[in-house]
Amino acid sequence: MNAITISVPTALKNFIDRQVAVGGYDSAENYLLALLEELHQDQDQDREEMKEFLLKSHADINEGRTRPMLEAIESLGKAK
Repeated sequence: MNAITISVPTALKNFIDRQVAVGGYDSAENYLLALLEELHQDQDQDREEMKEFLLKSHADINEGRTRPMLEAIESLGKAK
């Protein structure tokens, strides 16, 4: 594993220390690693959801399931 060294303000260091204590982490390093892994997974999930949305949109366009932009915008205003 590669190492990264960072400096943080005292208030942030205190926050991290509290999270380590209440979260049952062995160290600040493990806490920060868990946060980064979660962020990475969330971004992967967001990317996958966007890919699915774009594929569905492309299929809708190819199948003619579209309507003019102004009509769609106007219907949004009427829905309120």
